[in-house]
Amino acid sequence: ENYAREIMQLFSIGLCELNINGTCKKDNNGTAIPTYDNEDIAEFAKIFTGLAWGSCPEFDCFPWDENNHDIYVRRHLYKMKMYDDKHEPGPKKLLNGWVTPDHNPPNGNADIQIAVDNLFRHDNVGPFFGKFMIQRLVTSNPSPAYIKRVAEAFNGEGPFGTVRGDMKSLIKAILLDEEARSCQSADNDNFGMLREPFVRYMQLANAFNLYTDSGNHRNAMYEVVAPLQQQPFASPSVFNFFQSDFQPIGVIEDADKIAPEFQITNSQSISGYFNGLTEWVMRGRITDEWRIYEGEGDYSEDAAKLDYSDELLLVEDGYIPQLVERLNLILAHGKLTQESL
Repeated sequence: ENYAREIMQLFSIGLCELNINGTCKKDNNGTAIPTYDNEDIAEFAKIFTGLAWGSCPEFDCFPWDENNHDIYVRRHLYKMKMYDDKHEPGPKKLLNGWVTPDHNPPNGNADIQIAVDNLFRHDNVGPFFGKFMIQRLVTSNPSPAYIKRVAEAFNGEGPFGTVRGDMKSLIKAILLDEEARSCQSADNDNFGMLREPFVRYMQLANAFNLYTDSGNHRNAMYEVVAPLQQQPFASPSVFNFFQSDFQPIGVIEDADKIAPEFQITNSQSISGYFNGLTEWVMRGRITDEWRIYEGEGDYSEDAAKLDYSDELLLVEDGYIPQLVERLNLILAHGKLTQESL
């Protein structure tokens, strides 16, 4: 039931019925209309019965075999396996009047496909998912009109395509929208977003053209994860490292705005990032490349480096202003204030 709730609340349709612009629909009493109830959760829970570890030879098994260590090592890489004899039989009532067929014998994978399609076809997906993507790519507080245009692109109704759910159309709608590209938006204090720690690290790598002598990259990432307090695929819960509606106290909360990434912005992550810069920039250790076992081989050519060749051309005294402007452009989108410069 927990997964049945999460797939609706977090990953597809959210908690309330949405207008195309992302605002909640209200009943006659002004109360938000919920997208599902406990009965819906129970029905969706039936959909996912019968699933087990993909690396196990049977349903009731923990992936461990003394004679086959691969079963345990790859337990998170194998796709989960459906055991139809363990799957809840009979029809399941889904949202908006959908009901799965009474498969005989039970067919768990067919039920899952129908349930996923049921959620995918829900009117909420465009504005719900579209807003999340805008927050990750452009700004924490998109206007309802911006959300509406992106939701229409998801629905296949905008100028970028006619296929529902086409990610290329969705991304184009987000990045090419007038709010995303407007110079006025860039000058608006309520526009934009804070980069989360790992994205800051990746921006540094992109700004200075991270490269290796071999073209291959090895990175254990210990020296990245420790200062940043953030690691890909290691969020503490299904709610990610931060909540999408988080409001830090102070001017942002007072303005009734949100700033999700600030939830993991604290003295530890800020000082950790500065310590990381010392390692990555000053000491040239932007990635961890080292051998674990004696005689493993020499992978030093896989150790990454930052390329400062463009910047070194501007280190002469007469070009310092151009160097500062270049760093402003590639690191701060040219938005450093005159005082900072």
